[in-house]
Amino acid sequence: MKHNTAEIRKENKKALPKYLLIMLLCAVLGGVAAFIIDMLRDAGGIGGLPEFLTAMITKSMYFGTPVCGILMLVPAAVILHKVKKMCMGWDGEDEACVERMEYLLNWPMILSGLLMPLVFFFFSAGMVYANGTMNILIVLGEMIAGLVAVVLVQQKTVDITRMLNPEKKGSVYDTDFQKKWLNSCDENEQRQIGEAAYYSYKAVNITCMVLWVLLIMAHTTFQTGILPITIVLVIWGVLQGSYFYACLQANHKEKKSIR
Repeated sequence: MKHNTAEIRKENKKALPKYLLIMLLCAVLGGVAAFIIDMLRDAGGIGGLPEFLTAMITKSMYFGTPVCGILMLVPAAVILHKVKKMCMGWDGEDEACVERMEYLLNWPMILSGLLMPLVFFFFSAGMVYANGTMNILIVLGEMIAGLVAVVLVQQKTVDITRMLNPEKKGSVYDTDFQKKWLNSCDENEQRQIGEAAYYSYKAVNITCMVLWVLLIMAHTTFQTGILPITIVLVIWGVLQGSYFYACLQANHKEKKSIR
C-alpha cells in the first residue's frame, strides 16, 4: 500500500509541471483571443481590419518583446539547466543519456531562433508607430536586450554541445562559427544538416508563393502597393539563386576532387 502511494505521488509530481504549463498556455491564448475579439469589435468588425491590425500592433509593440522573451527563453533556460546537470552526472558511456541530452538541446535553439524575428518585428512596429524619441529608445533597448538574451542562450547551448562532443569547434561569437562548426561535424551530421537545409528551402519556397498571392489580394482590397510584393519576390529570387549557385559550386568541387 505504501509503495502504491509513493508511486502515485511520483507520477503526479512528474506530470504536474506539464499540466501547469498547458494551463498557462491556455490562459495566455484565451487572454490573447479575448484581446483580439475586443479590439476587432472596437474597429467595426472585419471591415475595420486595417485599423484593427494597426491598433493591435500599436498596443503590443512595447510589451511584445518582454512577453515573448519570457515565454520562450524561460523554458530554454530551464532545459539548459537540466541538460547541464545531466552532463555533469554523465558517466561518459551511456549513449542513451547522450541522445536524450542532444535532443533536449534542440529546443533552446528552436525557441531562441523563433524569438529573434519577433524581436525585430516589435522593434519595427515601434519605429513605425511610436511617437517621441523616448518611446523609440524604449523599443530599441528592448530589441538589444532581446538579441543579447538570444545570443546567450545559443552560446550556452553550443558550449554544452561541445562538452558532449569535444571534437566540435567554434564559438557563437566567431564570425566564421557556422563554417568551423560544419567542418567539425562528421559525415552523418553534415548529411542531416543538408537535409534540414533542403527542407527549409522548400518551406521558404512555399511561403514566398503564398505571401505573393496574399499580397496581390491585399492590394486589390487595401491598395498596399507594389513594395511589399517586390520585397517578397526579391527574397524568393535570392533563395532560388543562392540555392542553385551552391549546388553548382558543390558539383564543381566534386568533379575537381575526382580529377
